[in-house]
Formats: sequence, C-alpha cells, structure tokens
Amino acid sequence: MDLDFYKIQTAGNDLILVNFTGGLIPEDRHLAAIAVKLCRRDYGIGGNGFIAVTEFSAGGISARYICPSGDFTDNSYDAVTCLAKYAFDSGLAGSSDF
Repeated sequence: MDLDFYKIQTAGNDLILVNFTGGLIPEDRHLAAIAVKLCRRDYGIGGNGFIAVTEFSAGGISARYICPSGDFTDNSYDAVTCLAKYAFDSGLAGSSDF
C-alpha cells in the first residue's frame, strides 16, 4: 500500500499525518497496525504519534489520533496543532475558519 504522508513537528514532538479522505478509510485495527509500523524509528518513518484524517467537510475536520503503541486516544494538543497546520497549508481551511 502506498501512502502519501506528512511528518509535522511541534515543540519536540513529531507526528505522522495521512489524509484518507480521498479513498477507502481503513478499519480501526488496520489504522492501529499502520501507526505501529510507521511510528517505529528503527523501521518506519518514526514519530510520537499518527494522525489519520478521515473527513473534510464544510462542517469541520474529523481525525483519529493513534499512539505509537497502536492505542487510540483523545487528540493531544500537538495532534490538533499539526492537523490545523495541515488544513491551512493544504488550502482545506482558511484563516477565517480558525
């Protein structure tokens, strides 16, 4: 499987972001496995977490935050900051949306 990803850093934390809105969104167990593999620094891209963007609409953005262990957690401050930066930089959200 080929994935386009972004590696975004905030204050010492690096997160991997993948936008799944253009295609099939993997089941949670597959998202967890992807996160574990990609977050491994000695094998994958390496990161402190994984953000899976699942929906962009006029009403907002939906995303899942997954720890390197594969556990789903509430979005961290860093994950929300990285998601907002991605949305702004990619043109999916403008300055009036924040």
